[in-house]
Amino acid sequence: MRRAVIWWAVLGCLVALSPITGAGAAGPPLQVLIQSGASPIATVILQEVPVFRFRGPDAEARASEVARRLGEILAEAVPSFLVAVAPRGKAADLLLNGRRVVTVEQADAKGAGAPSLALARVWADQLRAALSRNTVTLTPALLVLPPGGRAVASVGAFLPGPVTIGPHDERVAVAWVAGGGVTVEARGVGTTVVPVVVGAGQAPLTVAVRRPAGVIPESLAVRVTGELSAAVMREAVQRKIEQSIILEPGASLALGGILYDEAALAAAESPEVLVPVTVRSPYALRVDGIVRVFLVREKVEIVDPAFLLVSNRPEAVLADGVLFEEVVDARRPTRLLYHHQNGSPDRSRVLTVALTNRADRPAALLLISGLAGPSSDSLFVGSAATGRFLQNLAAGRGFVLEIPARSSYAFVAQTMAPLQLVSGILQFQLLEGEELEVRVAARLPWLLDRTVAIPVNQIAYPHPKGVFTAPTVVVARTVDLLIPTHLVDLGAAAALRDLRTEERLVGDYGVVYRLTITAANPLPTELRADLVATAAGGAARGVFLIDGRLVEMAIYKGFEERTLATLAVPAGERLTTQILTMPTAGSYYPVRLSLRPQQP
Repeated sequence: MRRAVIWWAVLGCLVALSPITGAGAAGPPLQVLIQSGASPIATVILQEVPVFRFRGPDAEARASEVARRLGEILAEAVPSFLVAVAPRGKAADLLLNGRRVVTVEQADAKGAGAPSLALARVWADQLRAALSRNTVTLTPALLVLPPGGRAVASVGAFLPGPVTIGPHDERVAVAWVAGGGVTVEARGVGTTVVPVVVGAGQAPLTVAVRRPAGVIPESLAVRVTGELSAAVMREAVQRKIEQSIILEPGASLALGGILYDEAALAAAESPEVLVPVTVRSPYALRVDGIVRVFLVREKVEIVDPAFLLVSNRPEAVLADGVLFEEVVDARRPTRLLYHHQNGSPDRSRVLTVALTNRADRPAALLLISGLAGPSSDSLFVGSAATGRFLQNLAAGRGFVLEIPARSSYAFVAQTMAPLQLVSGILQFQLLEGEELEVRVAARLPWLLDRTVAIPVNQIAYPHPKGVFTAPTVVVARTVDLLIPTHLVDLGAAAALRDLRTEERLVGDYGVVYRLTITAANPLPTELRADLVATAAGGAARGVFLIDGRLVEMAIYKGFEERTLATLAVPAGERLTTQILTMPTAGSYYPVRLSLRPQQP
């Protein structure tokens, strides 16, 4: 048998025939329940009480008509209703306020097994029971407020009458009746139910008082350096907002698109940007705001790092935990390189970086970064991170992180999808402070960062890991363009070893190479020579800044060559070329760099 229910509210489909216009009272709910079959049955339900039941092929039509008539009478919203039964020959009329609602026919009586008059009286009793219930409706029925917040719930009732409220926990909220509604003022965090009573009916008004998920500042200032780019600006703004917003436990922060003027960003002394911010929590109230951020330009001399921290083992991370942790003398600049893969085939992970100021006074760090990923292409993420870092380094693009005394700042550097990799290079230069602890960790997104304290301890291929000193190679060469010249083997020239284990840093990953090549032409005619990179260790990619111009070397196989640039030196003159590069994580180094004349 197929069962179908037609739900009608007096303000819905049914009352489209005859709308209720009572003084603000919400219409009573009407339902028509239809059971189809060989002998269809239609039941009219008023305020959850089954009142009339019709049988036969015209059952649905009769029920609909009765519901329409009820709707017209109830729409008058009178203070009381009179239900009566009047005999009509072998039938009987059921009247509401003197108006006929339904005629009980002999067929109805036969189906019910009772005389028409008796069935009419039964239906009349059921109608009286339904009319005595007085359905109370609240809009809304749930109020979620911050402490001190105030809101109003409107009250609708089937039978009009005075509105009163029952006892409730006034430590959470106080409520009073005003203007046909209930006004609520929140006091303390918690939940209480306010009973709203109209005559014989009542409805519960639930009041939940929650703290805001966070406190959003109106304005902030961020210290930036160098030729500011949109990417560095966004990272600087995000880090500052993350540090400044006070979050409730379990709350999450989301930044919208940053609004700024490109011309002002490039030229203004202290450009201003607007940042839409949303703080959400399952346990607290959502907070939305716009933070005005002023970018304060500073001039800082960039110093090559004294230490290189490398985190690449294990490369494929199979569990949550700490991947790298070290305390360094922050008075000497430090560079961090990490390159990791989420080894899980079905779970995402986030890679976090935590910086702890272990000193008794505040620290201020100039941060220059290059982040890339996630991607399933190891060579790509390494190359992308290196390119971004080298460009920021050459332009002095960075921002200042301020960390209070004896405190930490942890941030999500990247999210790793299953089996994808991320790569990052972060260079810290202390402007104020002393000792710095650096920690790299991987965790599931829903875990709190402070709960991840155990090192990842898994058997892994010996990728680079450790602490190394003097991660800069400086090469200055004067060459004669008449003969081919081997300049340097990138990835093999630094010969760095871990301070604790003496393990060699194979590939020089994280080491910056600064080359100054002076090409001399002794002939009376122009000479041209190619700057050539040769893969000496296997498949690789490379990133070079040649006289400030970015040159990216596409993937090439072992012992393949790529021409990076061509130098043209006029007759009898010299040409000096500056090259800035770094072995890219994920590639196989060394890469041999040579200068080769185009003609003998």
